[in-house]
Parts: sequence; C-alpha cells; structure tokens
Amino acid sequence: MLALAARVSVAEDPDMTARLPAQLPARVRMTLADGRVLEGETLTNRGDAADPYRPDEIRAKFHELAAPVWGGAHASAVEAAVAALDDAASLTTLRRALAEPPRK
Repeated sequence: MLALAARVSVAEDPDMTARLPAQLPARVRMTLADGRVLEGETLTNRGDAADPYRPDEIRAKFHELAAPVWGGAHASAVEAAVAALDDAASLTTLRRALAEPPRK
C-alpha cells in the first residue's frame, strides 16, 4: 500500500475548483506499467444529493459488505430490521441484530 501511495500525486485543477460548489468535479489519470494512460472525470460524487444511489444499489452494497461478516441470512435479518423501523415501537430488534458477533 505504501509503495502505491508513493506513486500517487494530487494536483488542483483551477478550472475544476472554479465550478465549486455547484459541481464537485474530479479527474483521475493513471499511467500503467506498459505506458497506457487511463483517464476518467465526473462532475458529482456518486451517492450525494445530485447523484444518489437507488435503494436497490444501497441494499446490494450493504449485502456485499455485511454478508462476509454475518452471513447472508443474518445480513437479510438486519436489512429487515432496518426496513421495519417506521413501524417499530423500539430499536430493540435492530440493536440485537447489530450486536450479533461476526461469524467465524
């Protein structure tokens, strides 16, 4: 990780800075070992108010991160507890689900 970090540089683009706060632009440029250059640019941060994630994307990301820790069935139980919060009398079900230790 440190070797990769040593090869990274960050530089301000004044034209991009001038777009703030209406836009949150960013550009990345990678030069690969074979000399190819890959570039990408965006005007928003994915997931912010201007470019929000869809609910199905949020659930998929949650399962991607939670299933390796708790297993798929328990991740689904946590998701269900969150989905039921509007009608819940307390946070007990969610608290218990979140307190479950990671699977071995």
